[in-house]
Amino acid sequence: MIPDAALEIRLRMPVAHFRNPLTFDYAQTYPLPPPSTVVGMLQSQLCEFGLGSQLMMSVKGAHRAVAF
Repeated sequence: MIPDAALEIRLRMPVAHFRNPLTFDYAQTYPLPPPSTVVGMLQSQLCEFGLGSQLMMSVKGAHRAVAF
């Protein structure tokens, strides 16, 4: 399946916290946002819910440090 359009979004955050939903410990976080978080942010900004099944996406990037 070839996508009709592509969109690249670059975000920079000095500090971010993406908690692992399967744990109750706040010290265990993901270094980058999970795809479901990115889809939720995109749908919220577009006010178009239900786009998750239509999107083909990947999250890529680098993180400099992980704080505990």
